[in-house]
Amino acid sequence: MTDQKIVTQTPRPQNHKNKRASSTGRSSSSHEGQSREVALDMLGRILNKRQPMDVVLDQHHGFQNLTPRDRGFVRMMLATTLRKLLEIDRIILEMQTRPDQPLPPALTNILRLGVVQLLYLNTADHAAVDMSVRLAQSSRLSKFKGLVNAILRNIQRHKNAQDLETEKSDNIPPWLFSMWVNDFGIDIAQKIAAASLNEAELDITPKNPSQSQKIADMLGGDVLWNGSIRLPAGGQVQNREGYEDGSWWVQDISAALPVRFLGEVIGRTVLDLCAAPGGKTAQIAAAGGHVQAIDRSAKRLERLMENMRRLRLDKMVEPISADVSVWRPKNLADAI
Repeated sequence: MTDQKIVTQTPRPQNHKNKRASSTGRSSSSHEGQSREVALDMLGRILNKRQPMDVVLDQHHGFQNLTPRDRGFVRMMLATTLRKLLEIDRIILEMQTRPDQPLPPALTNILRLGVVQLLYLNTADHAAVDMSVRLAQSSRLSKFKGLVNAILRNIQRHKNAQDLETEKSDNIPPWLFSMWVNDFGIDIAQKIAAASLNEAELDITPKNPSQSQKIADMLGGDVLWNGSIRLPAGGQVQNREGYEDGSWWVQDISAALPVRFLGEVIGRTVLDLCAAPGGKTAQIAAAGGHVQAIDRSAKRLERLMENMRRLRLDKMVEPISADVSVWRPKNLADAI
């Protein structure tokens, strides 16, 4: 296949040295403020507009325009906020002098991001507080600047005290934790709750299965029983060795299993329905199969094809933007 076009089937410089240093400081603050403004907008879309995080990450232009380092910071702020949301909200409530007075949603999200930076991301205290106050001002919430400063300063003073300690279960909805207790007992339920707060390890699939051990050694990971490689959590995926040259792609071990049941795929045509982000598409193409990758999101298909080009597998993939509930292939495929 040589045509990878997505087929859509649905709808003033300063001269004085001291002034120049000051200008540099303002530029740095502006740069940091931009990433936090992006994080605030994205958090509002996720929590208040109920948009899935992966969709927001894919479609938010402000996020895409950030540097890789800032994108990583924003992603970590968002993930940590969502992972510890109930705990964060309890701390904010306890630090309010009038907890019965509801706060504007955007203000609540500013405080959430401030708490995350203060307690979980090792951001300098003064930076976390100052940038949160500036964020309130830039968000047309200037009358709440004093409140933001007071709450975060109070949390800063108590951050190492026992009154901010929480149970692991504080971040689990009560109905879900009760279900775990009933099914597994309190000890196992507490362990599940603790595990859910940790950033997951990273599973990757090597393009060449015979290189699994070499790639694992290179990246400090372990080869799993099916040939997938498990890496320690943390760090930017695109900064890891072998990513840019297409030696591997990110794929959870569970997502890597179905393709194994297809058997030999060399020369066969395989339909990958709901194909994005493209892990299984890459598996099939790397094994010599021709893939029709169908997904209703043209944007996600664009990202999929970016990955296929990085992996040098794009010649084996035909991206089709369509609703699989109504889409029909022109010719029968060998497998789905």
